[in-house]
Amino acid sequence: MSTPDTPQGQQPYPPTTPPQQPHPTAPQPPQPPQPPYPYPPAYGQPGAYPPPYSYPYPYAPVPPQQPRQSHKALWITLSILGGVILLSCVACSAFAAISVNRLGKQITSSLGPTLTAQEFCSDMEIQDYDSAYSLFSANLQSQITSDQWNAKNQARDLHDGQVTTCTVLSNSNLPQGGRANIQIQITRNSDTPSTSTTITGSQTGVLTIIQEGSQWKIDNIDVSLDLTP
Repeated sequence: MSTPDTPQGQQPYPPTTPPQQPHPTAPQPPQPPQPPYPYPPAYGQPGAYPPPYSYPYPYAPVPPQQPRQSHKALWITLSILGGVILLSCVACSAFAAISVNRLGKQITSSLGPTLTAQEFCSDMEIQDYDSAYSLFSANLQSQITSDQWNAKNQARDLHDGQVTTCTVLSNSNLPQGGRANIQIQITRNSDTPSTSTTITGSQTGVLTIIQEGSQWKIDNIDVSLDLTP
């Protein structure tokens, strides 16, 4: 059915209605920008931090702390081991000191008489009769005074020539019971003028040396050396 205002064959326009207006809403406050990743990317992906993280990351997971291990047993073991080593070193040092002391006594016992004889010869070569007299034992000094010893040797120097060489020839035997016999040879200056017969050649004799305390002393001089009154 058509109306006078509608052309024939056309449908009438639907009634127009006003457009709906949007419901007014309250203004929203500005939102802060969100990080691109709420959590750090997995290890191996771009932007990931190698574990452990070089600096605190706000969303980085905190690794659980491992309980600290106690080293008490280790320290006790090391202390015991150190004590054993220290005691061993002390024992070795004590043993070494005793061995060195014994060795020193053996060397002194073996070389002591020879060293005394060599010192006596050195004193005779430089005519130091006081030093030579100091090498006498208490027994020999009780038989010869220092003045008698000096007078005898000064007279020999004047008439027979001074001692030029005094040599320790051999140790006739090792010290036994604190006593040893040392053979020496004395040569005088045969060109020295004398009022008596000039001595030629050398004189050989034995020095008997004994141990007094820690020293070795001359206890007897062979008469063949003609040194004592």
